[in-house]
Amino acid sequence: EQVNGPDRARKLFKEMDQNYGNAAEMRARPNIVTFNSLLDVLAKSKSRDLAEECEELLKQRNELFNEGKSSILPDIISYRSCIDAWIRQWKKDSPKRVEALVKDMIKKYSIEGR
Repeated sequence: EQVNGPDRARKLFKEMDQNYGNAAEMRARPNIVTFNSLLDVLAKSKSRDLAEECEELLKQRNELFNEGKSSILPDIISYRSCIDAWIRQWKKDSPKRVEALVKDMIKKYSIEGR
């Protein structure tokens, strides 16, 4: 059975998050690099219909971080991957979604002082 890139990336990240999300073993824990890798795979997928999923994962991870349930804080690379996904998908509402992500990123960074 052949598994495509996005499915493999989702599965791997989910396993890491479930098995090691709160583990003391830092080397096995998912981090911003693994999260951004997942978003990048989704954004660059040949199916090009994964922008909604990419953006939803970004929002979920921001919420989990804010609730203290995740150590992964999405960064500018996370946002860039979601923006890339919308640009590659290019649907009628893509420009609005890109603009909303850029505004959210600017707001987030001004609050966090990065």
